[in-house]
Amino acid sequence: MQHAAGRLVSYLYAVRTLIIAHHIWAAEQDLFLNFDIEYLPSSSHHPGLPPRAETAETIIGRVAPRLKVPSYRDHAREAQKFRLDDVIAEQWASKSRPYVHAEVLLLDWLQNTTGGTGSFRFFNGWQYIGASKPTCKLCKYYLDEVAPEVKVRETHNNVYYNWRLPDVYRDSGEPAARELSPEQLKKWRDIMNRIKTRVWTDTERLLEGCGSDARDHDSNTHTDYIREGISISSLTLSSDEAGVSRLPYR
Repeated sequence: MQHAAGRLVSYLYAVRTLIIAHHIWAAEQDLFLNFDIEYLPSSSHHPGLPPRAETAETIIGRVAPRLKVPSYRDHAREAQKFRLDDVIAEQWASKSRPYVHAEVLLLDWLQNTTGGTGSFRFFNGWQYIGASKPTCKLCKYYLDEVAPEVKVRETHNNVYYNWRLPDVYRDSGEPAARELSPEQLKKWRDIMNRIKTRVWTDTERLLEGCGSDARDHDSNTHTDYIREGISISSLTLSSDEAGVSRLPYR
């Protein structure tokens, strides 16, 4: 009930913010007049994981720091009483169609079209990609590594099995992962390795008993809105000109 009520309030804040935004930029470039909506097709699903699931010991041997491999393997063997490998196999079988998340898909389109992520391609020069939900942890890591100048919503720190990197393209815009130059391959491997290193650091903290920073839900009701006391005049118009003072916002 609390979550549902919070959602209703967040919709109210969102509508008020849209109205205020209309007044703020009406004299220059109104976001609500003569606009076009375009979309990018969703990414194709990656073929997925190998058909046979790996065991906990195999996974630990590939990603854990060498000095800690024996102790972690001992923990994995001990956890077999709770069917650890069976649980991994069940997850492996059900989570095997990775796709590119929306923020990364849009960033990839920007980077592979004329102008890249230059500020002139964003409204008011603000290099920001919006989304209806907070950003997942892997998307945040990816954007940090390949486009730190582009900002996104704060992450909810959840990790999803079905996440994947975007395809690599030639100048022609066609997927060509097998035709990359050695320099391009090194670049993408470095990116993947840096992301994997950050994921392993998170995993190690979890294994060491420090807890997880993930959340139970991937959405929230904390809608950002223009709060009372903000200097609207510092943006474009005075509050009286914008009609903001007559709106019952908080």
